Amino acid sequence: METSLAYVTDWIKAARKATAQVAARGVMEAAAAEVATAGSPAFGNALYPIVNVQRRLEADACERAVLAEWGCVLGGVDIVLRENCASALAYLVVEEKGGGDR
Repeated sequence: METSLAYVTDWIKAARKATAQVAARGVMEAAAAEVATAGSPAFGNALYPIVNVQRRLEADACERAVLAEWGCVLGGVDIVLRENCASALAYLVVEEKGGGDR
């Protein structure tokens, strides 16, 4: 039980750190060309920079951090980690940035 709690705590911390590392302005600038280019699958999609670029970069950073610490400790962590990081990122948006009930 203690190991599981430590793992969950670590991937939430890793997600928090990942959101701080990924610069939203740079992501928006990088994705702007896709959103503004006619014929692009992302053309006109205002959520593309956040959902397809920023969240993926944050999930990648979270995954790398947790895998470095827990990869040889918990068997199968590499299989579920991507989804765990996505859940932690969603948790941060809903609960820690004012969306959750307090």
